[in-house]
Amino acid sequence: MSEETEFEAPSAAELQMRFTQYRIEKLVAVGGMGAVYRATQLSVDRPVAFKILSTEYAENEKFRKRFGLEAKAMAKLNHPNIVQLYDYGESGGVIWMAQEWVPGQTVEDLLEKEGAMDPAEAAAMVAQACEGLGYAHKQGVVHRDVKPANMMQDREGNIKVMDFGLAHASHWEEPSLQSEEGARFATTEYAGPEIWDMEREPDHRVDIFALGVLLYEALTGERPMDPFRAPSEIRPELDPRYDEVVMRSMQTLPEDRYGSCGEFLQALREVVTTLRPPVRGQLLTGGPVTGPVSGLVTGPVAVTPGVRIAEPAARLPGRPQTGPTMLRSAKKSPVIMWVLIVLALVLVVVLGMIVAKRSGGDEAPVTPTTQGPTAEELAGNASGTAAKRVGQTETPKQRVERQAREQMERLKKLEEEEAKKPKPEEKKDPKNKKPEPKKEG
Repeated sequence: MSEETEFEAPSAAELQMRFTQYRIEKLVAVGGMGAVYRATQLSVDRPVAFKILSTEYAENEKFRKRFGLEAKAMAKLNHPNIVQLYDYGESGGVIWMAQEWVPGQTVEDLLEKEGAMDPAEAAAMVAQACEGLGYAHKQGVVHRDVKPANMMQDREGNIKVMDFGLAHASHWEEPSLQSEEGARFATTEYAGPEIWDMEREPDHRVDIFALGVLLYEALTGERPMDPFRAPSEIRPELDPRYDEVVMRSMQTLPEDRYGSCGEFLQALREVVTTLRPPVRGQLLTGGPVTGPVSGLVTGPVAVTPGVRIAEPAARLPGRPQTGPTMLRSAKKSPVIMWVLIVLALVLVVVLGMIVAKRSGGDEAPVTPTTQGPTAEELAGNASGTAAKRVGQTETPKQRVERQAREQMERLKKLEEEEAKKPKPEEKKDPKNKKPEPKKEG
């Protein structure tokens, strides 16, 4: 913050005289809203971030009352991605808070050092902030001043959101807090347009707007200025689906944005954990494609703990790169093909055995039935059988059909020959003569 916004913070020794239950060790930051000290809560021997608000806010009675209500709601929030509030109060005209001490740096410092981040790392950072904010929204708490300066990154890379109640406590207060001092709580670049409407109270979607701005800055290294370019226009190697997430989050009307942090998080995860649609001139990998691939694909692709993403396979010389997903599909296809071939062969063998059994010499001739093809149809089909077989490889199915047609053709010829033979005169055999029924009577 600029020098004009800072107030004259008391030294650690001066503050120690007022708060004997804490050991005030050193002043670590000063800003427009107050100052932050590193301290130790003596009763439980734990490090805390001890914050005091400037006298400008402490002297406002309405602010003090509303902050007290907000602080009680903040103290109930318990989430890995939220800085926990341990205690708060007012002493000697000073409003103070004791919060979880997070060794590390603010996300603001991180972005100043890194500039445009790796897309996967940027998504991971924003996703963690989104998890914390989504939890707070479910508890009925809206931040209203989400920005990099209000987020901490610890030494393990975890993101924690802090200072939930301050912006809310300043809203709907006296004009001095709404206009001149309100800008300290609602940073212009990250605030949704509705934050400046004093006729209504913003809902949780104002935090989603700020998440979109944060994602834009992490991906491009710059804050969006109206009118702003899509992230993929600034960094052509970015997946254009990031543009969709950013654009929807930063819609002017709250109803046009994602309806919840859960929806925002799901859209972000789909970009990172699913393959980018193939683009001409690009290679497919097992992980998300973030631009044209010109060599070995390396680097982390996971976004949040518990979400495992397949590592991209190394590119082999002289052949296209294939990811684990494509390899698994290629392995499954031959297995299915061989199973189908085996089933087809078994079916052909069974049909061949049935036909062979029916055409055996020991059994009585089969009398043609009216079911199935007629004799004329079979004869017509059989007339060109020899011609079709010349120079062609006969399939098992064709062989079974041919044998059936030839069998029917032989039966038809036998019937015709029998019909041409003269019928001998029938001789009456007295042995076979049936006795006439006796007449009763």
